[in-house]
Amino acid sequence: MTLRIRDWDKHFENNRTRELKKLSWVPFPNKHDGDGYTELVDHKDGVAHFGCWCLICEVASKCDPRGTLLRDDKTPHTFETIARMTRASATDMRSAIERLISIGWIESCDNPAPSCDLIPHPHAQKGIEGKGTEQQGTPACEAFDQLIPEQLKDGRFIAAWHSWVNDRKERRKALTIRAAELQLSKLKAFGVEKAIRALDNGIEKSWSGIFDPDGQRAAKPVKKAGGIKISEID
Repeated sequence: MTLRIRDWDKHFENNRTRELKKLSWVPFPNKHDGDGYTELVDHKDGVAHFGCWCLICEVASKCDPRGTLLRDDKTPHTFETIARMTRASATDMRSAIERLISIGWIESCDNPAPSCDLIPHPHAQKGIEGKGTEQQGTPACEAFDQLIPEQLKDGRFIAAWHSWVNDRKERRKALTIRAAELQLSKLKAFGVEKAIRALDNGIEKSWSGIFDPDGQRAAKPVKKAGGIKISEID
């Protein structure tokens, strides 16, 4: 799998860089109000992930073709090679790349060629420069369909899964590829009927995780205005 920066030529090239065969600097967007940027940094490791994004762009500027993360021998870069090259944390780099694919700033391709076919990323693309969506991407639910186990390929489950993915996205808690894999693995163990109930419960209660619909989650006290306490499902 090859990774490349989405719309590299649009966001990271200008009339000066297009005349240069090799770059020693990168024109970098400086807006901080777009959906992509706010989603990236609105995370406990958001600043570290943004730092990884800057390093990835610097590496991509030295690749051939620019923007496509290929090594000199034309083999694809991985999070390990980028981390080693930039002296960054491999753990942070891996997590950052997963989130950048999820947000839509990085695309995955099957082949190393510049014209490689894109693998749809799991969420609608968020603009690197501007506010909101600048280019419509493949809907998140359809992009995740390829991860659904055979045991769950039932029309009713797929509809419930699509509702779950879209609900998470609307609540600004969009799934990453790894999170989707883990949740689908858990749902697989439930079976179709129970998995559907688990997803419906999650949507109804605005949960971020998948929980056994036949189990009981512990309640914790929540202090309301006026000192009145109620129990809230965590």
